[in-house]
Amino acid sequence: MKKMKCPNCGRRAFDISDLPKEEVEVNLKCPQCGKFVTVTCNEKSELKAS
Repeated sequence: MKKMKCPNCGRRAFDISDLPKEEVEVNLKCPQCGKFVTVTCNEKSELKAS
């Protein structure tokens, strides 16, 4: 399970089981900051454990 971060607030936006091979963009309302954001499902958008 990969955690994807919000590009606006940098906190967890959603989880994805595996990163897709092709570039996929997800538009959603971030549950943390409440803003509508577009998250590209790639390694750069993955939330790293601190």
